Amino acid sequence: MPAEFFDTDYYCRQLGQNLAPEPAWQHFQSQGDALGLDPSPYFSTRFYKERHRNWHKRGGTAFEDFLSRVAQGRLRQPHPLIVPEEYSASYPDLAGLGAGAVLHFFRHGDGEGRSPSAGFDAGFYRRCYLSLGQMHAFRHYVATGAALGHLPRVLPRDAAVSREGMARAIAGLARPILLVAHDAQQAGVPILTLDLARALRARGFDPVFLLANAGPLLKTFRATGPVFIMAEGWDLAGLAAAMPPCTPALVNTAAAADMVPALAKAGLDCLLMIHEMPDYIRLS
Repeated sequence: MPAEFFDTDYYCRQLGQNLAPEPAWQHFQSQGDALGLDPSPYFSTRFYKERHRNWHKRGGTAFEDFLSRVAQGRLRQPHPLIVPEEYSASYPDLAGLGAGAVLHFFRHGDGEGRSPSAGFDAGFYRRCYLSLGQMHAFRHYVATGAALGHLPRVLPRDAAVSREGMARAIAGLARPILLVAHDAQQAGVPILTLDLARALRARGFDPVFLLANAGPLLKTFRATGPVFIMAEGWDLAGLAAAMPPCTPALVNTAAAADMVPALAKAGLDCLLMIHEMPDYIRLS
């Protein structure tokens, strides 16, 4: 059973070297467990040892203790964001699995777009950060997203907090200009938005982005200017209130048009661009 759930690639990334599956598992047993390394994105060694202090009584690694106890029908939480009771309660089709429902998430649930607890919203994460059609949101969060600052679920901010966040982001910017788009997917509108931002920067403006959702181009957006992702829970009116009066706001395509009223009400000079192909727009 451990071999089925041991993720060699994930383990080797923590280790900083490439090993074949069998040597990697042996390394985990002899050293990795003691070092607090994780055998899978779905199992946190340090968390499990802290949560279940009697893990060592059976011998072997914490991961082996977890699998052994689950096989005996005992509930065990393997990760702070995977809560077996919440996972089972959320999906009635798992009711007959008992303690083994947690292994369903390892095997199938993440790939099916299920959420492992109230602390991780797979639907939000997939819509907000992943490429279109990409699954395994939880694995992406643990392996990559958390280090990039991605959120595991929506974090609502009120108008005051949002205003403060924008004020900090634009402090020191001489000529802020707001560019609004619906996401950061590798598609026409986001790519065009980045092209516009670069052209505007060359003309002395400081781009600031509002995105309805994120996507794989988020890193490129952040390298170009401050980014606020509305799906994360920001208050639009609060963000707009922090912008200097008459700040230009280029709302790129009708997909983001619903943001225009709040921006205009805050005194920003809004231009809504409705187009399908970047050839429709040219900067001289």
